[in-house]
Amino acid sequence: RPPRSTPKPSSAASDVYKRQSIHNFILPTFFLVILFFGGNWSCKNAKLAEHERLDSLASKLEKIEHNLSISLKTINNRKLEIFEHMNLIKRYDKKEMDLAFSNQVAQYQSIGKLYKSYVNGYESMFNQRRELLNELEILREGVGKGLSRKLFKVEYFKLKAEINKVEKRTSFFYNRINELEPAYQRLSNTIERYITNMRMP
Repeated sequence: RPPRSTPKPSSAASDVYKRQSIHNFILPTFFLVILFFGGNWSCKNAKLAEHERLDSLASKLEKIEHNLSISLKTINNRKLEIFEHMNLIKRYDKKEMDLAFSNQVAQYQSIGKLYKSYVNGYESMFNQRRELLNELEILREGVGKGLSRKLFKVEYFKLKAEINKVEKRTSFFYNRINELEPAYQRLSNTIERYITNMRMP
């Protein structure tokens, strides 16, 4: 059989050099790919988190809109009715009122003051919501255009504080007016009957 060829000494060294060259190329390239995609993934996650935060603010603005859904016209008419009743009651001798009825009159008057505050503040709260909604859309647009994380946090927390303030105010009116609805219905009828009786000769 023919003799086997023995590798030249330079062939083994050449193989080692080739393997080293491949490793020297692959490893840096691998890390560059990891850094690139890892950086992009981190950036995408950050943008996703920012949009989720903005969505939470949008939900608060929707709640504010809901809080302002109580009819301004209805509350204003009730306010006028209560103050008209109170002016009529003042004409009559308070000595004829018993303690229970005096307490009812005081509660009725306090409801009228709440209604007045809602009516007087409605336009301001409505305009604040509209302005905050506009600011939210501007911030969302900024995120889409690559707004820095640092600047986003500053603008986000400032906007969040303003929205929370308006939400708290509108929630107070919404909850309080609904809580007092049964009392208004009862007291309105009671006061109306009292005034009717007082007018009778």
